[in-house]
Amino acid sequence: MSDKSNARFVSHFSKKEIVYYRRLEFGARAGIAESYASDFNFNDLPLFPVIHMAGDPDEGLVVDIDGDSMEPQLRSGMKVLVEELPNADYWKDARPGVYIVIFKHHFVIKRIKHNTLRSTGKVLLESDNPEGGVEEVIIDDIHGMWRVIRGVDVPIR
Repeated sequence: MSDKSNARFVSHFSKKEIVYYRRLEFGARAGIAESYASDFNFNDLPLFPVIHMAGDPDEGLVVDIDGDSMEPQLRSGMKVLVEELPNADYWKDARPGVYIVIFKHHFVIKRIKHNTLRSTGKVLLESDNPEGGVEEVIIDDIHGMWRVIRGVDVPIR
């Protein structure tokens, strides 16, 4: 390749830099929303290889994005690495950012701009896409929450 090319290549990486996380695909999301509190087993999910980066969790989950509620930042077809916030104490301290939340029988990816779970017991889950809307959720309806760490597979349109 000539020196005038704008292509840049990453050096080869060792197998130690690859981490395998469980992957939650589009079709599995309805099942997790229905059965998360009782019998959902993450060990049944397939593995997905991710190049390890500083700040990645030891245990995480790769989730497929489906829909346009978080466009333009997150588009349908992307995969994101998420880290579980294991219980209500962690949910109450969630800082602003993008989260996956299971509440009632819904599985959504939304933005938390101001977390008021500790003071009011409620939180607004907002879409980046204005057409995606805002949902107010009470803490008693939340079954699970994961913080989006970063994109791990970003298809080009």
